[in-house]
Amino acid sequence: MKAGEGFFHESADLRIWVRKTKETVDLFSTYSSPQKNTDPPTKALWKKQFALEDKVKVGFLPAMPDLPVQLTFNEPLFIPGGSGITFYYLLPTWVSVRIGKQMDVSLGEFHSFQLSHTWDGNFFEGELVYEDFPEVFFEPKTDSFPYFIIVPIEIKNKSNTNLLVIKQIIRVDNLSIYNNEQNFWANRTLFEYGKSSELLDVKFIQNMPKNYGKFTLVQKSKSQDKKSILTKYFDPIKMKHTLILPNR
Repeated sequence: MKAGEGFFHESADLRIWVRKTKETVDLFSTYSSPQKNTDPPTKALWKKQFALEDKVKVGFLPAMPDLPVQLTFNEPLFIPGGSGITFYYLLPTWVSVRIGKQMDVSLGEFHSFQLSHTWDGNFFEGELVYEDFPEVFFEPKTDSFPYFIIVPIEIKNKSNTNLLVIKQIIRVDNLSIYNNEQNFWANRTLFEYGKSSELLDVKFIQNMPKNYGKFTLVQKSKSQDKKSILTKYFDPIKMKHTLILPNR
């Protein structure tokens, strides 16, 4: 992209314009229904990034949300003792706008769909998360979903009593994004429950399924810690709940 040139990108409700001037790369984003006119609004407020190069490479890459996502199930998941289930969640994708030869300069990350916020915790402790009310698929659909990431989720009930899962928080910063030439995918998240519905561990499985084509890594996870969530944040012996305490 040279000075005087620009790009227009749309993803679901998201509209992004990027233009090059002599000294900067400018970005403007907004949300609207699809429009034939791809010109930016005349009163657009542009975000500017200094870029003195004559030519600048621009990329629009899929990204994970900037907060954990709480899945609130319309119908609770029933898992008998000693068994487990695997299901697939369509996570609305974000768009990461990057420039530079190595795509290492970020101009921002933007959601394709608006997700509502909720507070997971109580008056004294907890965290802000996005909330979604997903339709659960027990087999990944073969259709193309250009504005979503297919997230495999496995829940194991290691106790001998039945488990009823009403909601589940997905820590998306621990997930990488892959492409199998038809859809974006994330690596699998494994939740292990024990007695009294106690969450024992959360693991992030790096191996991708073998029956859905060749997977190419698009974006590494934002979190570089590959340990399980609970061993990272808690003393397993003293752990009584699964809330992540905010930084003090």
